[in-house]
Amino acid sequence: MAVQARIQHLDHGGSVISTHTPVGGSLTWGYKANEPGDIAYQLPLSDPAIIRDGFAPYRTDWRLQIKFDNAAWKSITAGIHVPVNLVNDQDAVNVAGKDWAHWLEQPVWFQYYNYDWDTAGAATATRRRDVIKQSRAITAGIVENIAILAFTPGASQADMITKLISNTKRGTDYVNINPVFTGSAASSVLTLQAYIISFQDETTVLQHINNLAALDNPYGFDWTMNADKKMEFFGPRKTAAGSPTGIWYLQQDQLLEQPMTELDWTNNGPIGTHIVGLSIGSPALWHHKRDQDSVDKYREWLKIEHVGDRYIKSPDMKYAVDGIQDIFPHKDIKVTVLPELLVNQNIFGSDYLKQDGFENHIGDVVVVQWDFPPYHKVDAFYWITEQRYSGDPDGNWKCELGLQQIYG
Repeated sequence: MAVQARIQHLDHGGSVISTHTPVGGSLTWGYKANEPGDIAYQLPLSDPAIIRDGFAPYRTDWRLQIKFDNAAWKSITAGIHVPVNLVNDQDAVNVAGKDWAHWLEQPVWFQYYNYDWDTAGAATATRRRDVIKQSRAITAGIVENIAILAFTPGASQADMITKLISNTKRGTDYVNINPVFTGSAASSVLTLQAYIISFQDETTVLQHINNLAALDNPYGFDWTMNADKKMEFFGPRKTAAGSPTGIWYLQQDQLLEQPMTELDWTNNGPIGTHIVGLSIGSPALWHHKRDQDSVDKYREWLKIEHVGDRYIKSPDMKYAVDGIQDIFPHKDIKVTVLPELLVNQNIFGSDYLKQDGFENHIGDVVVVQWDFPPYHKVDAFYWITEQRYSGDPDGNWKCELGLQQIYG
């Protein structure tokens, strides 16, 4: 089975500028839950498709495509070029990029950023008074004016995220990210505490989204970005913890050709058995969680969790603190697999089976079974939290999976 990869460089309108086959073994890329994906590759200066200054950070975009045998090329991931590097003795250009979620790594926009605040006269004073006045004008729902963007109780997570993303769509040249919601990410709403973003706030849009994502069920969610600019929000995960369904089964004694080549497993134990929630701006105790079964098993380990002031009112703080899995040990597992050998239990058809191992499966579930006698047997369901790909000059690919154990 021949697996081929190519990079296309694009202008902001999506038109192809050039198509390249990276230097063998230099191409790496990855997906990670709640973070922008990334790519890195090296192009020889002898590549006939290279044109002078044909690509550059933020001026051009990129798209990774793969194909199997004689099948059609399929886009796997895409995004924005970031720093490009030349070294005089390498005879090649080192290229890096991030996926479309990188567009959200900029602050929330307010219209006063267009104004010249150095202009003397009454107009400037009026503008400053307007900022102070409008910052107090918080009413029900989603409030947006020259000084604040506020989400008040009753606003859904989906509405908040959609508004934050649409805030980056100004003029005619922007990354048209489209959010898609499933599970509680689509329906959960704020209760008692408003979420307020003020003029001159430097927190990025993506960090605001991750602030919301950090809460636990029924709030909270994970997200990932796709090549077609669809940003998936699924909450709390794509599959409920009580009834996980694996897409891939990674077993020590595989009936078919073995896709798993390495397994690295670490048991970190619980992060705490008695969790206390404090706000950043107040010393008051706002919520605590203590599990007697965990205390009996692990002793009483105190963990203090600091949560932003916007979550200090119940039940928001409660959900923030309950997001800490104190009852179970935290287990890190990294598995190296041959992606072209992964067989999705939910997809039928040989062409789809071949390419599935290269697709973005953040939030999906796998089953891992591996025995380390006489000490321990790894046998559990895991959420996929990271996928990282690399190849060699002969076109052989491997994928490192970062996994998080599911406790039902």
